[in-house]
Amino acid sequence: MAEFREVMAQFARLCDYYSQNGCHGCPVDEEGFNCACKKQGCSKSSAEDLEAIIMSWAAEHPEPVYPTWIDVMKMYGVTDETGYCYLDSAYKPIPADIAEKLGIEPKGEA
Repeated sequence: MAEFREVMAQFARLCDYYSQNGCHGCPVDEEGFNCACKKQGCSKSSAEDLEAIIMSWAAEHPEPVYPTWIDVMKMYGVTDETGYCYLDSAYKPIPADIAEKLGIEPKGEA
């Protein structure tokens, strides 16, 4: 069984993904959970079924992972190849909105 926070994070992603299109094709809605995209929970009582739907969707739609800040600094020549930085945050992936503005694709995509 997945951790509650992980399931809810994936549920939020799933909801954001399908709510852009009026929930058309949403696997939660198609299974009769009637969540109405309010992220307030569902009316059906079987939590295991809901978890299975959400986590199955999450497995099919992996969250994009972007390069770390230090990798981006190397790409733009801001730091040398050693890329050592004293800031821990430099080793965390850059946020998706910033990556989009910089034209940086997620790791593993061309």
